[in-house]
Amino acid sequence: MFKIPYFLLVFSLFAFSVSAQITSTFDTDADGWTCSDNNHSAPLTVNYNSTGGNPGGYISAGTTSSQPYFFTSPSKFGGNIQYFCYGQELTFDMQLNYTPTTHGAVGDVQISVQSGSKIVLNLPSFPAQAPAWSTHTIRLDETAGWRLGGTTGPLATKVDMMQHLSGVLGAYAFRFNIDYTDGTVNTFSGAIDNVVLNQRTILPSPSISSISLTSGNPGTSVTISGNNFDPSAANNAVYFGGVAGTITSASATSLTVTVPPGAQYGQITVINKTTGLSKLSEQPFTPTFSDGGRIIPASFAPKFDITITGGYGGLSLADMDGDGWNDLVVASEDNSGIGVYRNLGLGGDLTASSFAARVDFLTGVSGTNGAGLSTTDLDGDGKLDMATSGWVGGPGGGVFVTFRNT
Repeated sequence: MFKIPYFLLVFSLFAFSVSAQITSTFDTDADGWTCSDNNHSAPLTVNYNSTGGNPGGYISAGTTSSQPYFFTSPSKFGGNIQYFCYGQELTFDMQLNYTPTTHGAVGDVQISVQSGSKIVLNLPSFPAQAPAWSTHTIRLDETAGWRLGGTTGPLATKVDMMQHLSGVLGAYAFRFNIDYTDGTVNTFSGAIDNVVLNQRTILPSPSISSISLTSGNPGTSVTISGNNFDPSAANNAVYFGGVAGTITSASATSLTVTVPPGAQYGQITVINKTTGLSKLSEQPFTPTFSDGGRIIPASFAPKFDITITGGYGGLSLADMDGDGWNDLVVASEDNSGIGVYRNLGLGGDLTASSFAARVDFLTGVSGTNGAGLSTTDLDGDGKLDMATSGWVGGPGGGVFVTFRNT
């Protein structure tokens, strides 16, 4: 039986390789960096130094204030960076001209957004004393120990990280503390060099240039030509509607797949499970069967019913457990849940007994007119996920509810 964890959020699907970087190495100037207090006020002069960095140039600033001061990154580090930077590393070199004694309650590193909200993190060790430099590396996700508002605030969740990385705008950006005093010493200065914000670059998605056949019986071999497929057959998936075909050979430019029983009319979906990216064919595929070509009353057996309590708001036929048989997936009319009737794969005559008892997945949302249902591979792992929508707290509080197939 398939397992489906549930989440309620606006999600992004990542398929990247690490290579791009935003950097400030201060080789020629201060690169637009500023220094101000915790409230983004009372700016200090930022001094550019052409030598003595780690190596080369660096910037420095100092004050006699009792308030903590922060170097603040320029606009090139800002924008909505969650898509590219979540889960990546931020590295920088620092030095202080005094003996550090205390990590501040407002954090050693901050990510501030224009709304005034911030997430903060204290470094595991103090920056080095001049003339030495120390290198610090921070991961931009919830595993690093970021906290909301201050060092005593709650630990930041993945959603918190996403929200703050989506709003790094202008002066509200990455900030690096230079005050590690206990309050008794109010003369301090610090320096920073080699700030590197790692980013992901988007990998190319599969492309389909041609399909050898656009119709065929189950068991027919179809060759899909294109680019950016995984050369290992096991690392690709090809769906004919809601049922996966069997891939018999693969290369980066070609996939040979067997049409499965239960294939549905529609576009073919090709998924590269290594990159998590997919492509729909431009042409639909038409499943056929032997002795077809006419429809008369005797073409179909008598109907059978599966009773659904409370009505439905969406219906999908899809192979949810990967056994090669289409299952019935139904969204409740009131958006309260999704029910799955697993196809037992008995073959022969189709009756209500061909399906297992309904398994319900509660959404925790409400609605009155049904919000539809989709079964598709959202994360590129080759397994079909389920998605619907509804309300939280009444109209206007709409959300997507997604169940990931694990």
